[in-house]
Amino acid sequence: MKKVKMTLIFGLLVWGLSGCATFEGSIPLESEGKDLYLSPKNNDGIMDTVSIPMNIPDTKGLKIQGYSIEIRSALDDVVYSKTFKDEPGGILKRKHPVIVPGEILWDGKTSDGTWAADGTYSLTVNVNDYKGNTGFFGPVRIIVDNTAPYAQLYFPYSIFSPNGDGSQDSLDIHQQEASAEALWVGTIKDSNNELVRTFRWSGVPALFSWNGKTENDELSPEGSYSYTLESIDEGGNSFRLGYDQIVIDNTAYPVQMRLLSADQFSPNDDGVMDTVRIEVEAAERSRINSLKLKIINAAGDLVKELKEESPGIYVFDGKKSGKTLPEGYYYAGLEVQYNNGALQKAVSGKLKLDLTAPTAVLKASLPVFSPNNDGRKDSVEIFQSSSAETVWTGQIMADKRVIRSWKWNERVVPVLWDGLDASGLLVADGLYQYRLNATDAAGNSAVFLSSLFSVDTKATPVQLTQSINVFSPNSDGHSDVVMFYPRPLVKEGIASWTFSVLDESETRVFKVSGMNSLIPETISWDGRNTGGAISEGLFRGELEVEYIKGNYEKRGAVPAVRIDLTEPDINLSTSKLPFSPDGDGESDILTIQIDPQDPSGIESWSARILDPAGSLFFTLNPMNFINGSYLWNGKDKRGELVQSASDYILEVEAVDGVGNRNSVKKTIPIDILVLKDGDKLRISISSIYFKPFTADYLSIDPELKSRNLKTLDRLAEILMKYGQYNIQLEGHAVRILWKDEKKWMSEEEDVLLPLSRERAETIKSALVQRGIQAARMSSMGYGGYKPVVPHSDEQNRWKNRRVEFILIK
Repeated sequence: MKKVKMTLIFGLLVWGLSGCATFEGSIPLESEGKDLYLSPKNNDGIMDTVSIPMNIPDTKGLKIQGYSIEIRSALDDVVYSKTFKDEPGGILKRKHPVIVPGEILWDGKTSDGTWAADGTYSLTVNVNDYKGNTGFFGPVRIIVDNTAPYAQLYFPYSIFSPNGDGSQDSLDIHQQEASAEALWVGTIKDSNNELVRTFRWSGVPALFSWNGKTENDELSPEGSYSYTLESIDEGGNSFRLGYDQIVIDNTAYPVQMRLLSADQFSPNDDGVMDTVRIEVEAAERSRINSLKLKIINAAGDLVKELKEESPGIYVFDGKKSGKTLPEGYYYAGLEVQYNNGALQKAVSGKLKLDLTAPTAVLKASLPVFSPNNDGRKDSVEIFQSSSAETVWTGQIMADKRVIRSWKWNERVVPVLWDGLDASGLLVADGLYQYRLNATDAAGNSAVFLSSLFSVDTKATPVQLTQSINVFSPNSDGHSDVVMFYPRPLVKEGIASWTFSVLDESETRVFKVSGMNSLIPETISWDGRNTGGAISEGLFRGELEVEYIKGNYEKRGAVPAVRIDLTEPDINLSTSKLPFSPDGDGESDILTIQIDPQDPSGIESWSARILDPAGSLFFTLNPMNFINGSYLWNGKDKRGELVQSASDYILEVEAVDGVGNRNSVKKTIPIDILVLKDGDKLRISISSIYFKPFTADYLSIDPELKSRNLKTLDRLAEILMKYGQYNIQLEGHAVRILWKDEKKWMSEEEDVLLPLSRERAETIKSALVQRGIQAARMSSMGYGGYKPVVPHSDEQNRWKNRRVEFILIK
């Protein structure tokens, strides 16, 4: 640490030893009270120290024993202090009064030898004599300022042309980041160091413009100039900054531009007229400060600034930030600024950005046509309309080959093509396409293609056949419909088809049709006309087919089909009735004759005999008929004989060739059969009907009652023939509870045995009434103990409910 140095310059001597006079009171101490500045750190010899003058008036008897100096900061901290004092010593206490200096010097250092920081300080001085009298001086304000004035200069350009053209007519001098000082001085000098202009500021130097004129308001000549900015602050710190690159240049330079491409373009990246190329010519390019080629839209707005692609060449691609600009007119504006400020401008003519390609709408009238001169779709018409362009070209194409072409100026008109090439020859069958194209002045091209259409001159024959020649639409499931089979030999390209059925008067009674569809392989007709009615007669099918290409074909089915709704006739007859197959030589065989007839032929017929309960008893095989006759012995295939006094039904059914069906029935009454049973004769009758669970055969349905009486009358008649025989009557019943032995045994004892005896006795009485002697007859009942079929045979056990007559000689 440096030692604090304090220099005392003696300028005034205070009497210390003269006289014996004494002084009482405050010691007078005089000094100036103004603020003092110093800048000690820069050691530039200017205001490196501060001097504070002091004066103690000559006062009789005043002897100064000592004094002290103290310097405090603005925060009241002591930064520097110094004390001078006489301490009398020896036996005599001899005094040596202190000489107070006429000024105090401070070099800006603190008591420890360091530099005091920039700021405001206060200095005070205290004095005292040997008698305790004191004096005071201060405080004196001292400003320590080690910071020199500071500023920066910035010149946006150094060359200017004060020629009144509005471009760099003056030189802007930016004085930035400057400190505030009492005085700043700026001077402009020429190349000979002669003063041209002086500027002054108090505080902070401002930005200003030099218009190239002198103090006398005269325009300075072309040449080089310099500018200096300087200042000295109150602390003695100085600042100086200069710039010697200023040039006044009033030269004007010629510029021009021209288009290297058309003034219309289409930036659609198709490689055709996508850009506008502009060439710029400017003199003294080395002196150019800036060259801007701007694109301006029709509203005068800046769109973009072009960059030089190659020396002097600029390209406007119609895009901004990668996006294509809107269609419209644009201008290229050239601005060339030279380093002297001279600004040259040029503007291009209109540049048309056109992205709209030629437009057209076209459509072929037909997908296929047949130029065969049949008057039906012999040509195809190209419907088309377009925007106005210089030239339009229309072409018929096949495999990239031009077959026929047309040209139009401005707008297109429809074209009718008859299938002939440019030489007038008919083209080959195949696919063709119409192509329309144009290119506008901006390079926009457009090609329009029709859908493919065909030339097809091939023949299109059709056929029509049918499944049957006669049918019977009677909903019986047999030959109810006739199937027609339309067969176009060319199935593709059918526009419409119609199938009709015509009657004998050529009136259409049935129709089915389709549009733009394939013809079904089969078409069924159920014989109904358009009103839903069915009538017999002859009908014929007819097929009409129209093709997309224009061909028309018509074909009828041969032969005509006939509707037959009449059922077949069945001629049925038998030999003498009643039938009595009991082996007595009379009516033991029944001759059955069946002869079915129909115009459509008989497909099949059948005959069967049903028993009195309606169950099948016997089937007659048509193969066993000889010359239409069948001899029946009254037995079924198991050898069971028909029941006495019962009606059997002969049922015959025939189906003709178209399914018409007919059936006839004939009752075959069975006489009372007297059958030989060993040395006895037996008559078994199951057809007498009794009121349930009674022996009453009269209080029943009148028809059944009538049949009972006829049976008893015939029985009495037969028994009369066997007068030499006694008659044993046996009553038999059906066992209902046959499954459970205990129950059926009870059923027999309680019901069946008494009931069967009573019924046998009742019939005996009826025969007596009809002339049969009671002495010849006896009766008994067997209940269900003697069945002819098992009681479990529900279909046939009715035969067990019977009355038998045993004839014993």
